[in-house]
Amino acid sequence: MGYRELLDLALEEELGVREGRRFRNALKLSGLPHHKGLDEFDFGFQPTVSEKQLRELAAGAYLGRHENVLLLGPPGVGKSHCETLFCDS
Repeated sequence: MGYRELLDLALEEELGVREGRRFRNALKLSGLPHHKGLDEFDFGFQPTVSEKQLRELAAGAYLGRHENVLLLGPPGVGKSHCETLFCDS
């Protein structure tokens, strides 16, 4: 491995560490109670939520199409849980 490749690898690693730190700090500042993944979402508890649609949103394809996502609903339906999923995108 040459010097340029080594330097490129080291810089990529440093950027990854910084991005991870930035994400953790943003998540902490958001005030969300804890981070959960889509696999932890209880679709049985909230049957009005379409699992297929939520998985499509979590994939982030709407970003490439420059579309907005608006989560509406009463308290306790999982909006904050979904928000943490989209923060990973």
